[in-house]
Amino acid sequence: MIFLAVPYAEAQQLVTLNRNKLKTEHTTKSKTKKSTNKQKKATGSKKRTSSRHTYSYRRHQTYSKPKEASYLRVNDQYGDDITYYPTYSGDYNIFHVYTDGQDYSVEMLPSWCHLTNKYSDSFTLYIDSNTSHEDRSDWFVVRSNNQRVTVHLKQSGKPMSISASYYSSYLTHGYKLNGVRYMKVNATLRVSGAPNSKLLAVATVQDENGTPIYAASGYSDHTLSDGTFFTMSEFTSTNDDNSVYNVTFYIPNNALRLYNKDNNLTCCLSLYCEKTAEFVSNANCRIPFYAKYKKGKVTTTNR
Repeated sequence: MIFLAVPYAEAQQLVTLNRNKLKTEHTTKSKTKKSTNKQKKATGSKKRTSSRHTYSYRRHQTYSKPKEASYLRVNDQYGDDITYYPTYSGDYNIFHVYTDGQDYSVEMLPSWCHLTNKYSDSFTLYIDSNTSHEDRSDWFVVRSNNQRVTVHLKQSGKPMSISASYYSSYLTHGYKLNGVRYMKVNATLRVSGAPNSKLLAVATVQDENGTPIYAASGYSDHTLSDGTFFTMSEFTSTNDDNSVYNVTFYIPNNALRLYNKDNNLTCCLSLYCEKTAEFVSNANCRIPFYAKYKKGKVTTTNR
């Protein structure tokens, strides 16, 4: 083994050079490692972990906007043209929905309508029965994105079962008002089954053959569409199911178009209900009287 003698000063210089070289290499490797990590962060994906979740994501991830509906039809109709007429007793009704939107909603339902089933292409409504005699109406909206359809509802009221009868009536002849001679008619009737309803007691006049008497010219307020004479007394029923009402008619004597000198006539009373738009069956009364026609004037008396 051969040993080379190296002076002490030169040996110290060599050690210092070797240390500087090692430090430079370590620094270079460290920088290279950090640069590599930065490139991985910029180009790759990373995982983030926690005690509850583990998930990965891309830095430039994009989200697609939900598809907007371009059309919406309910029962194959657009817009606000749909009107449904549920029965007064209530029922179930299926509404079919046609749309290219992802979903639809049924909004602003009246309190008497209930959504029972909803599918992608239809929904079912239950309509409560209308216990009132009054008709009712409302609407609701079907919506899909910016498309909407308004459905109108019109439900009839509960039908009335009206019964009425006249049980007292009489005539007063020669009644004068402002110089005009009238025949005054008083009648009493009992009504049930028509609470809070507008009722019209109607009086017409017939001859002895049952033919209606026509109204004289100048009495258009007492003329029906076919030209016959009439007069009426209007009143509103109460909440009571069985109530008694007094009605009064005034028949101008000269409003009756008479051609015979002596006439056997009958005053006929009936009852009309505006809600049902019908005359009440069996609510009829017939009061006979006698009329004379002379020189264009009519006078009346009891038979």
